[in-house]
Amino acid sequence: MAEIVLARVDARMIHGAVVSTWVPNTHANVLFAVDDETYQDEFKCTIMKNCALNIRSEVYSVEKLVEVWNSGRLRNRKVLVVFKSIDMAYQAYRRGFPLSALQLGYIIPDETKTIQADDRKAVVVSLEDIEKLRELRDAGIDIYMQYSPQFVPVAYTKYET
Repeated sequence: MAEIVLARVDARMIHGAVVSTWVPNTHANVLFAVDDETYQDEFKCTIMKNCALNIRSEVYSVEKLVEVWNSGRLRNRKVLVVFKSIDMAYQAYRRGFPLSALQLGYIIPDETKTIQADDRKAVVVSLEDIEKLRELRDAGIDIYMQYSPQFVPVAYTKYET
């Protein structure tokens, strides 16, 4: 059976730091980027996959991720999943994707995200994000912040309002 070695929220999804640090540190042999909008754009999918030539990588919608996970085709794979947003991770969990932990990495600030959730200013959340994270936490999912492997993980609850 496949193992999720890391489930991460990172708005950049597949990029140099994920490929050069998180993949080796987790010993992942499959990398999935999850975003409904990006999944619909063949050009963006190609760019993402070309950033990860040393590992099998795919860009999926939430629906496709759950379908692939439940298919049994992944067998003994070590899977690193990068969600573009808290909402994508939340939707995947609500559709049955088995999350036990969720790492918050980099979230792009915008007009809806006004609450800074870490000292590095890498995790900025909206009130809607906070509610989703609370629901995930209440379901027993360990939520923590870690920008890159050289930093110590910090429990999200340290910053929860």
